[in-house]
Amino acid sequence: MKYLPSLMGVGQLSGKAGSTVASRNKAGSYLRTKVMPKLVQNAATSSVRGNLSTLASTWRTLTDIQRAGWSGLGDTIVRTDSLGATYTLTGFQAYLLINRNLFTIGLTAIATAPAYSPPASVLTVTVTATSV
Repeated sequence: MKYLPSLMGVGQLSGKAGSTVASRNKAGSYLRTKVMPKLVQNAATSSVRGNLSTLASTWRTLTDIQRAGWSGLGDTIVRTDSLGATYTLTGFQAYLLINRNLFTIGLTAIATAPAYSPPASVLTVTVTATSV
């Protein structure tokens, strides 16, 4: 279970301990009893699991230079966890993220990490009301 302490002594919880799950929503933190979902077995989930298995096997065949490229790409991808903390991806996670998306749209996996450049600027729109 994740715990993020705060100055007031009431911190944020996330995760599970035994049969209790801690989570949060817009109303705040809460605890509930863990419910095990049914494992769905259909063509779509089997396809996704097969793709991830194939990608994991392919990752093991990459050269050190290719893995270093994926690690560099992972360092540029910033995500936010359930407690609001930011983190970057590992090379393996970046490899899975990009290639899983390529599989989803019907393309083949790539072995070399693509170049990444963040957006140059954010578009700002200003609306000015005028009277007629």
